[in-house]
Amino acid sequence: MLQSNQVTLIGQVLPERMVRCLIRGGQMLSFMLRTVEVWHTRAGGSDQEHYEYHKIVVRDSGGYQMLSKVQKLIAPGNRLLVSGKLRYRLIKDARGQVSGAETEIEADAIELLAEPGRRRRNSKDMPGELPANAPFSVQEDSKSA
Repeated sequence: MLQSNQVTLIGQVLPERMVRCLIRGGQMLSFMLRTVEVWHTRAGGSDQEHYEYHKIVVRDSGGYQMLSKVQKLIAPGNRLLVSGKLRYRLIKDARGQVSGAETEIEADAIELLAEPGRRRRNSKDMPGELPANAPFSVQEDSKSA
């Protein structure tokens, strides 16, 4: 089923991550994913790169099955495919005043594409990396929150 609020990213996991216990039960895991856009300039003949950094959030209410599987995937340097919804939330300070805003991706599915340091045999799209021994995909079964 096609959704109007659907985001799909392929990127590399950065070292920062955080697990929080939620007031209403369950846990929330957040980590950063770096995506890169590469293009070739005609004038200089060189490759240019532009990096974007995305905050990925995984919520697990009660069961902790998805969260425990995801924690195995988000080692720094791993290349992931993340699908989810774009969320925008306001950040409040200790006095309850709005101090900023944050955009994050609420993940519905995460798939490991490659681990760093492993060689790929027959790949043209990601040279120098090999996918994990077995495809490992995590997808949330149902929304209970």
